Amino acid sequence: MDCPICGAGEAEDITVRTFDGVSVWCPRCGEFDIAGTVYHPGMLQRLDHDQRLSALEKAKKQAKSPDRPMITSYLLS
Repeated sequence: MDCPICGAGEAEDITVRTFDGVSVWCPRCGEFDIAGTVYHPGMLQRLDHDQRLSALEKAKKQAKSPDRPMITSYLLS
């Protein structure tokens, strides 16, 4: 899959079926989740590259170890 943040083609969908969203592993961006309320309606895809990176950085800062960072709608502003 292409990474929803940086576009790298070597990203992997690592989503567990019980999660309503998408879990991604990317060699550039790392491992992260995207909430279904952000991913499924295409909210993240409508942002430019810098806005997507900003949302991921905010998610990483808010994640508590060992939790995977999650991009949610309130991180998109």
